[in-house]
Amino acid sequence: MRILSTIASYNGKSNPYLQKVIDELSKVSEVIIFSTEEVEGYKTFVFDKSVGETLVFKNRKYIVDNIENYDYFLYNEDDIFISNESLKTLIDLNEKISSINLINNVGFLRYELDGDVKEFNDLHPAHSVHAGGNGQTDIIKEIQVIDNEVCLKPWNHHSGNFILSQKQLKYLIDNDLFSTEPNTKYVGLLESGASDVSCHLNKVVPYNYIEKLSTHHMSNKYVYNNRKVHIEEIDEIVKQWKS
Repeated sequence: MRILSTIASYNGKSNPYLQKVIDELSKVSEVIIFSTEEVEGYKTFVFDKSVGETLVFKNRKYIVDNIENYDYFLYNEDDIFISNESLKTLIDLNEKISSINLINNVGFLRYELDGDVKEFNDLHPAHSVHAGGNGQTDIIKEIQVIDNEVCLKPWNHHSGNFILSQKQLKYLIDNDLFSTEPNTKYVGLLESGASDVSCHLNKVVPYNYIEKLSTHHMSNKYVYNNRKVHIEEIDEIVKQWKS
């Protein structure tokens, strides 16, 4: 399995989280950094700081130009830790679920730590408004059963990353749904760079694998939110759905 991991990093070598992120991904993939600073030991495409928020789209032309060289393509922000076990688990599940329908795309679920408690900040219901939710209570839009897997479809498309198989990437390109130029399609430019592809796919998180598919946003920058979403609430949603 040939995997390419691309990472956008504004701070490059001075980012306090980047080294841990790339060291882990390097265990199972080739890693390329798109940054305003050189990162020693890794292939880095360096841009002037004037690139601004458009940096999050700079990996896409490289991905398109090298589509035949890899089986899977990951885009990740520089402060989101994805274990090699999580990445391999996601790919195995995506192979299974996308074989039923190519647009079925398994995604990660990002969390932050409030002390030692995991808070799934991307499931904060306020984010649901960007996909038509009520902004007050909407967390999980739908629960689907795909190839015997109970799959959660969050209202919020954003998780700071995307991962696509070669076949899924070709589907997006063939349908003009993978922009290589900066384009705000979901919330803002930063969010679009990580998540606009999910607007065109059926992004789901298999419930039985939530622990392995959870990724840590190491900066923990949003734990101040007064509306917390913990695993117990997700479990209760699934419990009510099953009943």
